[in-house]
Amino acid sequence: MRLTELHPLFYHTRIEQKRLFSFLANLKERKRFATHKELSTTFPYTCKKHQSLLKRKLGNSDPKLQENKIINLKIATSEIDDVIIKHGETFSFWQLVGKTTEGKRLY
Repeated sequence: MRLTELHPLFYHTRIEQKRLFSFLANLKERKRFATHKELSTTFPYTCKKHQSLLKRKLGNSDPKLQENKIINLKIATSEIDDVIIKHGETFSFWQLVGKTTEGKRLY
């Protein structure tokens, strides 16, 4: 059994430790992350598109989970939409979207 399975405190402490290690590694490597947004720019090519259903019946799962998924996707897409990745920059989902918090909820 892992230590993180014994108590939620250990789990959350480990998550924060992993975030700190990642932050320090990025500092050491002097990574430059893409953050610049160009609004209202139309590009000739689309890199990725999806057509999956956002709401669907999944066995006995709570429909509220489907609603939460849609909310999370809206938050994430608003943060990464229109980001321009320049030469030498790294795209980082976590740098753009950040931690999940109740304060980021869309109402």
